[in-house]
Amino acid sequence: MNILTLLLLAIALSADAFAVSISLGLSIKPLKRFYILFSSAMFGLFQGFMPLLGYLSSITLKNIVEKYSSWIAFILLFIIGAKMIYETIKEMKSKEEPQDAKFSFKNIFILAIATSIDAFASGISLAMLNVNILIATSFIAIITFALCICGFYFGKEIGEVFKHKAQILGGLVLIAIAFKSLIG
Repeated sequence: MNILTLLLLAIALSADAFAVSISLGLSIKPLKRFYILFSSAMFGLFQGFMPLLGYLSSITLKNIVEKYSSWIAFILLFIIGAKMIYETIKEMKSKEEPQDAKFSFKNIFILAIATSIDAFASGISLAMLNVNILIATSFIAIITFALCICGFYFGKEIGEVFKHKAQILGGLVLIAIAFKSLIG
């Protein structure tokens, strides 16, 4: 696999994590540098680790992953997105100023898993292409990490414009990604 193909694969696999990073950048307040780096590292780690796991388990789990991966990603992303929207609307109805979303290690972990399920499936494909899996997964992790940092800062800038409606927008983005995972 040449470097251009690997770059395109890394960008494609990191697209969901990038979109989620924008969503989180929109809604997490205060958005501290630690949150950005930790979250981006988690997304990068999972995007890099899951293809390796898929590569190593390519024969055993192939049918299960192909059958259920879309639904798992859909459920996880939909629940978190709907929760963001519900909490914001609930606060708006109480006529209080909506509180900004708070950083949550649990949510970052769940989102990292949900956005990397397709990377697991790609690892199965990489096993059939006879690529150097350590180079490929390292490259995927680094590209994802870098794109997620950009996504957080982009989301933060957009969030300054939209203010508290950003949480609803962020939740809608997660739900859109959830539906995208179902239709491919």
